[in-house]
Amino acid sequence: MPGPKKSQTPKTPARVATAIAHVAELAAAGRRSEAIAQASVALTETSLPVAARLDLLELRIDSLIASAELIRAAADADSMLALTRKSRGSAAQAQALHNLARVQLRRGSSADARGTVSAALAAARRSGDPALEAACLTRHAEVLTRSRRGDYDIAADSAARAVALLDTLGRPRERGQALCELSLALSRLGRAAESEAAAQQALALAQRSGDRLGQANALNAFADDDLALRMRRLAQARDCFEAAGHVLGEIVVVTNLANACSALGLQRRAIRLYHAGIDTAQRIGANGTERLLRWNLTLAEAERGDLDAAQMALAQRFAHDERDGIVMTAGFRDYIVGHLATLAGQATEGLRLLQRALRDRQLSDAPTRMLFSMAAGWAALSAGRPAAALTHTRRAVALHRGIGLKPLVEMEVSEVWWRHCEALRANGREDEADNALARAYRFVCDRVASVSDDGLRRNFLNKSRTVRPIVLAWLAHARQQSLPRAQAEAHLAGTADFRQPFERLVDTGLRLNELRSTDELHEFLIDEATELSGAERVLLVLEAPEGWQLAGALVPRGEDEQALLQAVTPWLEEARRTRTASLRVGPEGAEAIDQRSCLIAPLIAQQELVGYLYADIEGAFGRFAETDRDLLAMLASQAAVALANLRFAEGLERKVVERTAQLQASTAQAEQRADELALINSIQQGMAARLEFQAIVDLVGDQLREVLKTDDIAISWI
Repeated sequence: MPGPKKSQTPKTPARVATAIAHVAELAAAGRRSEAIAQASVALTETSLPVAARLDLLELRIDSLIASAELIRAAADADSMLALTRKSRGSAAQAQALHNLARVQLRRGSSADARGTVSAALAAARRSGDPALEAACLTRHAEVLTRSRRGDYDIAADSAARAVALLDTLGRPRERGQALCELSLALSRLGRAAESEAAAQQALALAQRSGDRLGQANALNAFADDDLALRMRRLAQARDCFEAAGHVLGEIVVVTNLANACSALGLQRRAIRLYHAGIDTAQRIGANGTERLLRWNLTLAEAERGDLDAAQMALAQRFAHDERDGIVMTAGFRDYIVGHLATLAGQATEGLRLLQRALRDRQLSDAPTRMLFSMAAGWAALSAGRPAAALTHTRRAVALHRGIGLKPLVEMEVSEVWWRHCEALRANGREDEADNALARAYRFVCDRVASVSDDGLRRNFLNKSRTVRPIVLAWLAHARQQSLPRAQAEAHLAGTADFRQPFERLVDTGLRLNELRSTDELHEFLIDEATELSGAERVLLVLEAPEGWQLAGALVPRGEDEQALLQAVTPWLEEARRTRTASLRVGPEGAEAIDQRSCLIAPLIAQQELVGYLYADIEGAFGRFAETDRDLLAMLASQAAVALANLRFAEGLERKVVERTAQLQASTAQAEQRADELALINSIQQGMAARLEFQAIVDLVGDQLREVLKTDDIAISWI
């Protein structure tokens, strides 16, 4: 007989505090699975006070979110709400609602999160607990910054009040979190200097306390005008998120890195990153992130000019929304469909949808209306309606003036003035068009001046669907007006940090060795050569028994990569002889702005010449120098080794497959021979047992029918 059940001894306050502190330490060290396990063990204690149970559930939610286990996190948030029915205190209610809002936001339910976090903030204020109020204010800022454009000012106010409260309470870690949210809200408002200062403070606080998650969030919060610096900080943020065991944070960084690549015109790399982010978001159930990535992917494919891929990405976004019961704002839906229709040559339909988007009263913020008005102006111009185009572009530039002609995170503002320039010219207003062109060009110069990497600067100038024509139009205007060279070529001025491309080249070498197929390496190499040099045209040509093989290429729209290969064949032959990288600039005697710079670097592995990298750029967008030649040569050297290793590995795999096939064939032949011998043996045994001639014939016929799977057998004897 079992004895009486022993009553569980209640944990002492000291033991409870130790357990909570241990879970927090594990989480801070990035040991998320251990933190979840230890919190789960502690929560099995039936005598835990409600306050301790709430704290442990909050810590477990934090690690579950970091590990992207959002369904379990939602269950814990529901458990916290259930506990508040026992406690009935405002503080407990605020703590539970605050965590529920975190989960709702990350699961993509931003509308629900808005209501929940407002209720949490109200409960925190009733509780009279300033630390809890500060936490809810920070969460309120986070939800508003990520859910609706028009509430950025409210978000900034909530974050600023949280920062002030936490300063008086002496809580540097939480203050750093609030500063990150303040930085993001200020960035959305176009207050770049204040945003930068808030992010710097947040980073300094996190570094002093050793808070890796705080460092990651601060590095991610910087809205750098220098996109080269932005990409470097994002790479650092990705490392910090990884160290903190925060999978969701890593996806956010990948998204932002893709956005930075897209802004620089590096659409191929951006698209690869968006797809990688979508795959991860699907795997972990991060629905809100997946929706954002599909939207950005649609825009990147459209910018690249692949309208079929853009339409597919948009259709998948709509299907995703329908599956989850999400209704996209009508104005945004009309905008994206109308924009793609215009790109596809259906400008009249595009204009109709864009004009309807502008009538959506939910979209009251200036940046959105400016974007929609600009798109409507371009659609009207494409549809042959110049007067309507000018009406829309005038509205767009007026909105830009209304916000102080500030640069914006959401869009490239030079495009607003370029579309206005086009509309003015179409209406015969040449002087005004020249002024609008000058304004557009000035925004391009301001943007590119802050990019400290030469290769990235060239990419921005020559790959954007709107920046490229602005530069070319300005150069034509400057030549016509005989403007001084410094004024005409201001976009080419600026100092470069030569360490950055070499630092990126080190990372490139590591990533090359992670590739698993030659096809993947070919694509990667084209993109890396483009990113490093800023080239307009890149060819990867491989040596093959049948002659040169074009393994990859990037050329401007409308150009033929095979024609380019034929044109540079003499230079490839020279590189085959010399086995050295070379730089050419021509035509001789022309002004630098009218010359083309060309680079060729051979791929040599263990004395074997395996191929060539070719890159060039027009003088309008930059000029290669010896440094670029050396960079391309180093990249070619790394790529040659990686290619040789992959070929060797693939050769081994082919031999294994061939050997396996041979063994299987030998086995099949042996089995077939055994069957034949068995058949002969059975006939011989039958013949020995049945000496009558007809019996032998019947036996042989029966055996043959079974082997051949047929009833039609005839045996003739001579």
